Amino acid sequence: MEDGTTFDLNDMYQKAEWEAIQYCDIIAPSRTARDSKGNLLIDGTTDTKSTNPRYGKAELYIDRPGLAAQQRVSKKKLQRDALTYILDDPKGYDGRCLRAELLGRNMYNQPDADVTDFLCQIAEKEPQKIIDLYTGDDMNLRYLFLNAKNKRIITFKNKAYNYGENLLAATDEAVITWMKQPRNAKVLEMIRKETFPEMYEDEKS
Repeated sequence: MEDGTTFDLNDMYQKAEWEAIQYCDIIAPSRTARDSKGNLLIDGTTDTKSTNPRYGKAELYIDRPGLAAQQRVSKKKLQRDALTYILDDPKGYDGRCLRAELLGRNMYNQPDADVTDFLCQIAEKEPQKIIDLYTGDDMNLRYLFLNAKNKRIITFKNKAYNYGENLLAATDEAVITWMKQPRNAKVLEMIRKETFPEMYEDEKS
């Protein structure tokens, strides 16, 4: 096979020929595809400080006409949706501050314009992250995690989050995943009761 070869996947023969070679090591799935270590499959090691720079083992890559443009349009749509959620937050300033705090930035004492600008910058780079903050079904868990950290009910030590003697996970997202697992329901309920004791006052009376 050589550079510029095309395959018509509507043609049974060409489709079979492509399926036979598509996983060949010298063919990268895209021009910027990387291996499991982050090295470009075609250009190889990009770190100029590397003691053993190398070219990638791939020599050819798959060019899908229109795909790059389609991906850019899709990202623009996601960015638009994310910005709409931010600007039309039903709780206004307080809602935007909460989202900022869930992203690790306490901005309650800052002007609304600064809070909005911070969220918009995230929306431009990672629009799905903003969309998930507004539409994700794990918002309650994120809110619980945030408050448990603020009250030091969940602490970070030895490079991991802990609840008492219970090791949770090493990152924020991993803790949310831990909270979703049914086998952790009892410990999660203990965290919830300790974080929001006022919600359980009726049970004590």
